[in-house]
Formats: sequence, C-alpha cells, structure tokens
Amino acid sequence: MSDCRLIVVSCPARKPLQEIWKKCHAEAWPDCPFPVTIISPEDDRGWNANLIRCLESVAEEFILLMLDDNFLEPSTEYTANMERVLATMGK
Repeated sequence: MSDCRLIVVSCPARKPLQEIWKKCHAEAWPDCPFPVTIISPEDDRGWNANLIRCLESVAEEFILLMLDDNFLEPSTEYTANMERVLATMGK
C-alpha cells in the first residue's frame, strides 16, 4: 500500500460529529490500511490554518482528505479502489 494518510478536517466544536464519523468509518471501512488523523486542535486557528499546520507535520506522500460530515457507506471496495488510485498517482 502506498504512503498515504487519511485526514479528517474538523474542529473542537464538532466533537459529537467526530464520534459519529469514527463509528461510521469503523463500520464502513474496517480494513482501512491508512493511519487516520482528525484535525481538531484545542487552539483552533480556523479551517485553513489548522489544515496547513497538520499538513506540515505529515510524513506521508499522499493524503486522502475528508470532512467530518462525510460519512462512508459500507463497501468492500474502498481499499482496492484506493490502491488503484494511489498506484496511478505514483506513476
């Protein structure tokens, strides 16, 4: 699997939504091979600044960016589809 991280943009005020996202992600993509980072810093500096700060600390070459209100439907195809996408991007 390629060098990829799943980043979810959120904020502290949306903590309840983050919990729903985590549950949906675990149920919809239980074999997700990517580390997950939910951006929700206590010192919230705004959407753009929070994302930039997070990206500056990420070592992975590829990022799968999601929002905290993007809920996945269960599928067995996510990992295979991402493998194809990342293979194409790596060319």
